[in-house]
Amino acid sequence: MFIVNWPASKAVAVICLILLLSPSVVWSAMTQNLWLPGSYHKLMPELRKGAEKLQATERCAKVLEGKLHNSTQDEGRATFFFICRDSERKTFPVLMDANTLELDFPLTPEPTPRDLAAERRARIQQAWQQCESSFVRETRFMNKMTILTQGQPKPQTDEDGSVAFVIDFDAQNLHSQPLHYRAYCTSKDDGALPEMSIQPRRSAALGEIISIH
Repeated sequence: MFIVNWPASKAVAVICLILLLSPSVVWSAMTQNLWLPGSYHKLMPELRKGAEKLQATERCAKVLEGKLHNSTQDEGRATFFFICRDSERKTFPVLMDANTLELDFPLTPEPTPRDLAAERRARIQQAWQQCESSFVRETRFMNKMTILTQGQPKPQTDEDGSVAFVIDFDAQNLHSQPLHYRAYCTSKDDGALPEMSIQPRRSAALGEIISIH
């Protein structure tokens, strides 16, 4: 017989590791989360089999809880209720027939409905912050600026996720002559910096386009 003469501390560590990796130990830890009332204790083997069946699927990475569903009226029509956790650590419920172990609820949960209105508001807010920063950067050297468009302008949205804003403002040239501008900013939904274009704006008083000097 081959005997390994390990130090006592190392031997204990190896034994503990073997026990932790033992399937029976792992299964025992999971069964601690399985529970049935006393009058239905005969169904405990089926509850364990149901939990094992779920945990063997790709969708359910771990069974967190298993018990009798509150709709159960007798053993012949009993239903198990499980809470599963997937690989992304998201939990979802599963119903299972206690006698046939057939699923009464799909493993794949229904997708959470998207709040399109909230997504649109968040997208517009993000686009405005980008455009506001770009506007400040592009006009930082202009003389005696007066921004006519106060606050966030009304957004112009497109189906591709693009959001555009128009900002009117005035400035003066080196001879103190008034200059009228309109800034166009478009933020595309691709993570790129917004596109900023500043052009002459038609003067409401004169009814003509004031050129840039």
